[in-house]
Amino acid sequence: MDLTALLLSRLQFAFTVSFHIIFPSFTIGLAAWLTVLEALHLATGRPVYRVIFEFWLKIFGVAFGFGVVSGVVMAFEMGTNWSEFSRMSGPIQGALLSYETFTAFCLEAGFFGILLFGRTRVPPWFYLFSTAMVALGTTLSAFWIMANNSWMQAPMGYALENGAFVPTDWLKIVFSPVLWVRILIIFAVLAIWEAVAASGLLYRDVVPSLLAIARAIVKLLANPEYYWNLGVTAGEVGTSLVIGGLSGLVVGLILGGSRLLTKAYEPYLYYLGPTPKIIFFPIMIMWFGVGPGSKVAMGAISCFFPIALSTAAGMRQIDKVLTGHPTVTRCLAFSADGKRLASGSEDQTIRIHDLKTGRVERTG
Repeated sequence: MDLTALLLSRLQFAFTVSFHIIFPSFTIGLAAWLTVLEALHLATGRPVYRVIFEFWLKIFGVAFGFGVVSGVVMAFEMGTNWSEFSRMSGPIQGALLSYETFTAFCLEAGFFGILLFGRTRVPPWFYLFSTAMVALGTTLSAFWIMANNSWMQAPMGYALENGAFVPTDWLKIVFSPVLWVRILIIFAVLAIWEAVAASGLLYRDVVPSLLAIARAIVKLLANPEYYWNLGVTAGEVGTSLVIGGLSGLVVGLILGGSRLLTKAYEPYLYYLGPTPKIIFFPIMIMWFGVGPGSKVAMGAISCFFPIALSTAAGMRQIDKVLTGHPTVTRCLAFSADGKRLASGSEDQTIRIHDLKTGRVERTG
């Protein structure tokens, strides 16, 4: 057997994925379990739920850290081992991973620190809410990864343009048939859980039924104070979007308008962009403390990278006539077969644009 670069890349990536998947699959279920335990402790006041919660919280923190670190390595290997695949599928997979960043990572980054260090600093109901948000974040992360992997297994809703897969129908991309099969499996497992819990085979106080959990959620939603705090959180999210969005827009415009700055700084944005922003959270706590400042900062960071990169890429696609080119287009004409476009300008220069390949021929 020849140890080719392809084989070695597969072996390295297989090891990384096999190691990484252990921790997300474990923490997704454990986050939901912690939410149930905290809800039971808050509802009943029994100390046994608090003891069990604190025991599993330590394990959750360690496993979550391992998942983040191994996930960073895996993200880099996607670009180093499969660079051509990343280039071709980037318009679709890059967007799906960005959606994961906007939803899952923002929730985890905003509430994970409270889950670990904030019990004595926030009200009990808000600590339960933070635990539930971390659980929701892990679930959303699993959804977007499943959507990404399902598209890889059964690609649809795309068109091949200039050697890249360009999205044409996001509903088909996100909700592919493979994804629906996987979701049905999840619901089947939940149905079995409910049936076993109702049968009394398991201790109901430790493993309650889904209906009992739903009633606890309804009780929480009936609390008027919940909505006031939800408005505060919405304000913090809006502030994060404004700060991260405006700064990302400015940086993207600057990078897109300068080739020198693009070559010098844009690679760093591409390296940091896919990195889970949760790794910056300890730094934000040291700078801003456990409070609104650290949450707003984490949200702004998560928002900054995709907007900056998208703006810079969009700037490079704008025709030079729209960015201050000294000539002004006077006329346009299509060829008979519709595959080429001729443009004339006031300096009597004619340019032939090949619409299929993107090449431009200049004639006097």
